[in-house]
Amino acid sequence: MAVLHGSWHPQTQQFWIWGEAWQPLKAKSTMTWEVAAHPRTLGAKAFKEWLQSLGKNGQLSAETAAAITKGKLRTFAIALPTVDQAHSPLLAAEPVSEETGGKTFLQNWWITGLALEIGPAIAFLRELPLAQGESRGEARVFGEELRYWSHVTRWGLDLVARSKAVPSLLPQFDGTVRAQWWPVLESEADQLRLDRLGRQMPTVCRFYQDQTPPQVKVESASRTRSTKIRTRKFNPPNVELPLAPNRLVQHFLAQVVDLDMRRVMGTLPLPGARRVAARSRGGVSTTLAIAPTVKDWLVQLGSARGLCESGLADIRLV
Repeated sequence: MAVLHGSWHPQTQQFWIWGEAWQPLKAKSTMTWEVAAHPRTLGAKAFKEWLQSLGKNGQLSAETAAAITKGKLRTFAIALPTVDQAHSPLLAAEPVSEETGGKTFLQNWWITGLALEIGPAIAFLRELPLAQGESRGEARVFGEELRYWSHVTRWGLDLVARSKAVPSLLPQFDGTVRAQWWPVLESEADQLRLDRLGRQMPTVCRFYQDQTPPQVKVESASRTRSTKIRTRKFNPPNVELPLAPNRLVQHFLAQVVDLDMRRVMGTLPLPGARRVAARSRGGVSTTLAIAPTVKDWLVQLGSARGLCESGLADIRLV
């Protein structure tokens, strides 16, 4: 039986998902000085077919299953506890016990999965049940880290319902400016909730690496010879330091609140716009004078793109 895993990757601002299925190892692997492929991850074709089956058997809606299978196929690295003797990663649901604790070490493994944008990721996570289903005889399909992120998305919806968000301007490296919404966590209850979620974060969420598999290049041996030489960049199995859990929660929560607030703002008129009753049928729509740069900012707060047409220099003059 396969289990669906995934977590938020702040470097790419995508939610990565992948499937893990127990299967006997074909042969005992040996220690290498490069990152190896995870021996129990589902391949690209099998993974997409399995996701579609979740929509057919009712564990996901057909719309959500179709949306997440459209994610970008990619290969990424995760640092997982690895058994020293067999040199194979522990199953994601298998805890590191006292017996295996001294025989394991942390190592990167290549995973084949899908990268979801924030919109499909939120829709997928909010559809997951909050409670495990093993007590009702249901098979364990969704990993604990997915249920964890599902709680975070619901917290974001709660913040939007309580108007705990403020608009801002976020300068980009290319000189443009993006209208952005940020969550407001000034209350004691929200601060306690953030600390609790940071402590409860599954450890694997912090070890998704910012690495890409090496590319094989084919180059000519010389200008006069047609012989080709295949070269590959050496990829050592170094493990990056884990991210702070509270920062990881805040980064994902900001994306959730930003998307939800844009959907709300897209349905509202601009500040100052009002309808004035008239003798004729209908009425007259009037808008108070708003500076072009301010109007641009307000419009982009409700758009999916969010990039202001005004440059950073123009906004500084307002």
